[in-house]
Amino acid sequence: MTPTDIKKILKTIGYTLGGLVILLIIACLLIRFAFKEQVIAYINKQQKKEYVELLRNATP
Repeated sequence: MTPTDIKKILKTIGYTLGGLVILLIIACLLIRFAFKEQVIAYINKQQKKEYVELLRNATP
């Protein structure tokens, strides 16, 4: 292997890792902004269940 072959391999690996990082960032942003309403609804539903359970346990 010549030094130019190694440079090509490292360049390909760099582009691959860079692309994966970009895809991961896009996925995180999509989850954060596109599914925001679903996450809020799920959290509110869980909190409501907890509040109801606390109220049931608080009555004498």
